[in-house]
Amino acid sequence: MTSSEKSDSFESRLNPEQLECVRHTGSPLLIFAGAGTGKTRVIACRIAWLINHEGVAPASILAVTFTNKSADEMSERVKGLIGPRKAQAVTASTFHSLGLSILRKHCRVIGYHPNFLIYDEDDRESVLTRIAEEFKIGDELKPGLLAFIIHKLKNGMEDPKSAPPLVKRVYERYQQYLKNYNAFDFDDLIIKPVEILESSPEIRDSYRKKWKHVLIDEYQDTNPLQYKLIVLLLNREKNICAVGDDDQSIYGWRGSDISLILNFKSDFRGAKTVSLTRNYRSTMTILEAAHSVISRNAGRVEKKLWSDRGRGESLSCTVLPSEDDEAAWTARTIEELRLEKGLSWSSFAVLFRTNFQSRPFELYFRSHKIPFRLIGGYEFFERKEVKDILSYLRVIANPKDECSLLRVLNYPRRGIGDTTIGRLHQAGRDKGGLFAALETFDSSSDTKLLAKKNIRAFVDLIREYRRGFTSGKEKWHDLVKKLAEDIGYEFQLRDEGMDDDKVARRMGNISELANHMAGFRKEQPESTLWDFLFKVALISENDKEKELSEGKDDRVTMLTVHSSKGLEFGHIFIAGCENGLFPHKRTVEENEEASKVRNIDEERRLFYVALTRAKDSARLTACRSRKIFGKEQERELSVFVSDIPTELIRITTIDGPVGPSSEQTQRGFQELLARLEKKS
Repeated sequence: MTSSEKSDSFESRLNPEQLECVRHTGSPLLIFAGAGTGKTRVIACRIAWLINHEGVAPASILAVTFTNKSADEMSERVKGLIGPRKAQAVTASTFHSLGLSILRKHCRVIGYHPNFLIYDEDDRESVLTRIAEEFKIGDELKPGLLAFIIHKLKNGMEDPKSAPPLVKRVYERYQQYLKNYNAFDFDDLIIKPVEILESSPEIRDSYRKKWKHVLIDEYQDTNPLQYKLIVLLLNREKNICAVGDDDQSIYGWRGSDISLILNFKSDFRGAKTVSLTRNYRSTMTILEAAHSVISRNAGRVEKKLWSDRGRGESLSCTVLPSEDDEAAWTARTIEELRLEKGLSWSSFAVLFRTNFQSRPFELYFRSHKIPFRLIGGYEFFERKEVKDILSYLRVIANPKDECSLLRVLNYPRRGIGDTTIGRLHQAGRDKGGLFAALETFDSSSDTKLLAKKNIRAFVDLIREYRRGFTSGKEKWHDLVKKLAEDIGYEFQLRDEGMDDDKVARRMGNISELANHMAGFRKEQPESTLWDFLFKVALISENDKEKELSEGKDDRVTMLTVHSSKGLEFGHIFIAGCENGLFPHKRTVEENEEASKVRNIDEERRLFYVALTRAKDSARLTACRSRKIFGKEQERELSVFVSDIPTELIRITTIDGPVGPSSEQTQRGFQELLARLEKKS
């Protein structure tokens, strides 16, 4: 919806099922919104309807989704319908932003100070590394494994009471570390608000009075903890509207629970259910092929999408000798389609089940000068130089942040070795923390004079920039640029042997961080350094690169199927359609029958998501032999391909290598099917 629609009744732009969802009041509402059925439009129009036709105050509406991009898009659409003043009063938030807002107001209830830290995965592993050393279990339980276990314990995927004694000890020590540092990890942004709301009826009632209507997007991706948070916020009227699609539930490995959307009607008595089945994205052939796969899942809510875009072209599946041939064939087909149909590079996307599949595609596309972007590599805020400067900023904002302090204390190198840091840690136990020990450092005479001098210089540096960021007189952009110069970051990069181009790129990223901070400050002039660091901490995996939608940048997009959710492209290529890859090998090798069924169901949903990203065509590829972990492995065509009726898909094999001047030997799908039948 655009701002031009404010003067035109949005009702005329909705189909009957969408309009039914928008107008419904009086009971909980569950909307099964299939792929491409316009769910964001429905949510925005429902908010506008509640305000303009039902007299609901904008400030009493809470709309929750999973990514910042989705929340921003929702806000923009609502603004186009009801104007910026009313739209600004509506709370459109991610789950974690919602949790953060509750924590910032009420964290004292659970014994925290409002200037708390938010630890990312690196911070969590850093703390767990120290705990592993403390308990002398580094060889037995690696920090990465401990982090995974703690994530599962915190999100209710495992019962803490049934955890082994050693894991319980580590968990308790980890929580003690967080409390001592006045820190929360990402999981705590949901856990701790739930704790606050459960322990304080007054706070819980204040939120229930504030938000009279709650709308949840992507409801199929919620986990039990997020569900509990929402239930605690609902008032007696239970005015909840949940929007989702059980066929697109693909995050079970991350804790989402598909039963929450399937059990909605039993959880909320009297709930109305509406299914949106008109697809505005894909051709009927694509939709029928996707349905033929997903309909094999048991326990799903039956819905068959339809479109008035016509039949469109058949799907194709091309079986190639190897992954290098797969990349070459895909690249050449994209080039041919682009020239034949006059398309842009950005009309095409290559989807992978796993990240490792991208390597031959990257090499071939780069060598043949085909422009591409790879989503899912190191994203901006994960790049080392950006994290280094952010760690300095976190110490400037809060010197008690020992994870960040340890990262930057001797980087760039300033002659403070491990022995000195060990003494500082020891002193910190008596003085109230590591930075307090730095401020009063007067260690024994065997500590090098250079180390003592550099410790004093480091403390002075942090104090100077702390004054700079709190005074409000200096521009953030200038402060960050000067900070990088003062710590000698560029000299450090050159000392590490980096060439001029790499140094320029890394320093350019620091400059981009400074620009980003300046833009944030311009939008929110009253904001503090804390506000910016909170914003960065909330940039989730789902938000990475999502702004790179079709048409903005003329390159082929390469990404995993998980990353593709919410996006659409004219023409897609799904690589690696082989048993053991898609579906993933864990669904084939799993011994526990119930778990095997659950996993294959989710893999099938993932394949459904991949197909429904396509607007005009979908091409599948597979290899007869693929190199995995350095070993050649014979492959079999994915069971999902055989789920698609033969009238909807053409299956072709190519025997010889695929190259710019090689001849293709093609055979019909009947021969291939006969061979597959012999194998089975």
